Amino acid sequence: MRKFTAQRYKYPNLKAIISIGGWSGSLHFSTIAKSPALIQTFVKNVHTFLDTEGFDGVDIDWEYPGGGGVTCNAVDDSDVSNFVNLLAALRAELGPDRTISLAVSAEVEHYFDKKTKVNRIPDIMKYVSYVQVMSYDFYGSWNNFSDFNSPLNSPRNGTNDPQEPPSNNAGYSQPLSQTSSIAAWIAAGAKPSQLTNGLAFYGRSWSVTSNVNNGLYQPCKGADQNDGCGVIGDYLDTAKWTDKCGLSYNSGVWMYLNLRGAGQQTAAPLAKGATTASNGWTREYFDFAQNPTLYTPNYLNRPTFVAYDDPISIKAKAAFAKSAGLGGTMIWELSQDFGGELITAAKAGWGV
Repeated sequence: MRKFTAQRYKYPNLKAIISIGGWSGSLHFSTIAKSPALIQTFVKNVHTFLDTEGFDGVDIDWEYPGGGGVTCNAVDDSDVSNFVNLLAALRAELGPDRTISLAVSAEVEHYFDKKTKVNRIPDIMKYVSYVQVMSYDFYGSWNNFSDFNSPLNSPRNGTNDPQEPPSNNAGYSQPLSQTSSIAAWIAAGAKPSQLTNGLAFYGRSWSVTSNVNNGLYQPCKGADQNDGCGVIGDYLDTAKWTDKCGLSYNSGVWMYLNLRGAGQQTAAPLAKGATTASNGWTREYFDFAQNPTLYTPNYLNRPTFVAYDDPISIKAKAAFAKSAGLGGTMIWELSQDFGGELITAAKAGWGV
């Protein structure tokens, strides 16, 4: 960790932030947040850690208050209000200058009180430096039709855009996209300058029944996270991953690094170049979503569709963040890049 924080001497504008939580690390947030005593223990331990290890701040990645994360997370109907109390205590402990950031769901409803339905985002924003909207993982092998992982926009009605299956958005207040999620956070009370959008340096795959639209919005088949709609992703996904709750599944995730050919068990789909599909794969770019797709009739004996991001789409989404007046862009995650292609594109989108 000291090697990481020491990079600030080389890059004076760099801030080193430690993240707590995550998809598989949010089991106990609810338990902590509903106990004033545990809140005080937590915030003091965070403060001690930051001082000891030389970090500038902390990122809280609770996935998610009130539920919606892994099935064995502790959950309470008062999670959102308790989260506000935890953040207030953390700000009081760290003082006004330390960075407190959040990794948050693109769905603002996660931050409405479950009992009263009151929007608590204005209260949350009082205590944080900025929030990082996870504007990816919108769709995946849990959906019955293939879709994009992180579209900039949803299909436009009354156009030639292929239309999204309604079931993919069942339970959501609106179709999910970069633009809709950022707009929802702003409407809920966040300032654009306190928001970052999330860029995905990976894609998601489905085993589909048709190559219409290069496999986009097609019914899927095969085994998903729990035997429904997924497919094995890149070579790191061949062995099933077991989460903290004991559920095992293939995620269908393809790192961009491996789409480009850094370690496949079969020929990489993009081995010929960032925008050129390998033999046996077809690539189609959808302008409305600013997303490329890949299709093959036979990946591991299955017809496979992959929705991902490439230098063109990453540049477009970074440019969107700049034009929307956002405070920055967040990436998941840097090690999944290939030869700096995506980070270079993100910088170009920001004009830096």
